[in-house]
Amino acid sequence: YLFYLATMLWKTIYDNAAQTLPPVTETQMGKAEERNWELIEEVKSKVFRERLNVFFEDSEQEDLLAFAEDMLTLEDQDELTEEGREPMFIALKSMVDCLLTE
Repeated sequence: YLFYLATMLWKTIYDNAAQTLPPVTETQMGKAEERNWELIEEVKSKVFRERLNVFFEDSEQEDLLAFAEDMLTLEDQDELTEEGREPMFIALKSMVDCLLTE
């Protein structure tokens, strides 16, 4: 499911890119994930959607992030656990950060 969502986000970014997307290195992805984990760890709420608000503040990625959030909170999602949603969102957010970095 993570691969499917990542592919959907990549395709959306790729289709809207004015130029070829640069390759993303493991180091870039690691730094983006670390930054995103630091942000979410500062959030006190235990409610998943409320925990994600920090990523939407002053974001130019709101549509992409909303897609990821919505897909991770579908009611009929049997394959996705409560515990798995947050790490998946962080992975998707980090990927988007790396692809949209100028």
